[in-house]
Amino acid sequence: MVATEFMPLYSLDNWKMVEKYPYVIGNFAWVVMDYLGEAGVGLSRLVPDVPEKPGSRKGDGLGAFFSRDSWPIFNDYQGDIDLIGNMKPRYYHQLVVWRKSPVEMLVHRPIPTGMKEIVSPWGWPDELKSWSWPGHEKEKLQVHVYTRSKLVKLELNGKVIGEQTVDGENSITATFEVPYEQGNLVARCSDNGKETTSQTLKTVDKPTAIRLTADRSVIRTNRNDLAYITTEVVDASGEVIPYADDVKVKFEISGQGKLAGVGNGNPKDLASFQHPERKTYQGVCLTIVRPETTPGIINIKATSEGLKEYNLEVTVK
Repeated sequence: MVATEFMPLYSLDNWKMVEKYPYVIGNFAWVVMDYLGEAGVGLSRLVPDVPEKPGSRKGDGLGAFFSRDSWPIFNDYQGDIDLIGNMKPRYYHQLVVWRKSPVEMLVHRPIPTGMKEIVSPWGWPDELKSWSWPGHEKEKLQVHVYTRSKLVKLELNGKVIGEQTVDGENSITATFEVPYEQGNLVARCSDNGKETTSQTLKTVDKPTAIRLTADRSVIRTNRNDLAYITTEVVDASGEVIPYADDVKVKFEISGQGKLAGVGNGNPKDLASFQHPERKTYQGVCLTIVRPETTPGIINIKATSEGLKEYNLEVTVK
């Protein structure tokens, strides 16, 4: 027996069946990577927080997610990783479910007053692995710590915010309400009085530069070979700016290669995949270069107004 389409909100329940029963051989996630089409099915929505009218259908129903109102969303947003290969919050949770990670901490994006979040059965709440929320000082933020350890202690700038026990089998989630202030948010996990693991989220500084990182520094003289280059907006310490949405980055490709495509993880960004510029989403975007058939060097230059530019070389052999 195998599950062919399990939903992330029920991943713990599904995985318990895999571990408990020898005839359940595993689960197939729906879905591993975001794809074009079925627009917005996995994206959580904000709707007015008002009482339901008498006689109306209870809950939001699937109509809220299979809807023409999804526009301008163009991809499904159901993936464990986004359209350019970055891990999404649901994946961090599942790493703990699968016992691949001892702890993961995420923070829910603030919900405006008078609104509430609805989450698709194929989706996940709007969380980020971030403790950088400018404009929300002193506002209470919801922090989720996912772990199989029995006790979670949360600290902000050295001060204990609270402690919670975790079942580890029926639940792997400890939830805290934390007034936001800049600094270090630390989740400390322990079993039988001994700390077993911890994770820290740090407030980043202001954005100062662009950083390029290629998946490979050498590619072949083959038009079917590609170099995938991650573009990040970073602070002076090299930390990615998680709230850096809509930072326009321009690319100049020269030498023995050409631009093959650009992209980001934003399901609402309808910009061309082949124009030599792209806006970042959560501080990141991607450019892809294709080699010519002659050996040499591909030069990639990334610039953005007000940020230090970055130059990168990829060798073609």
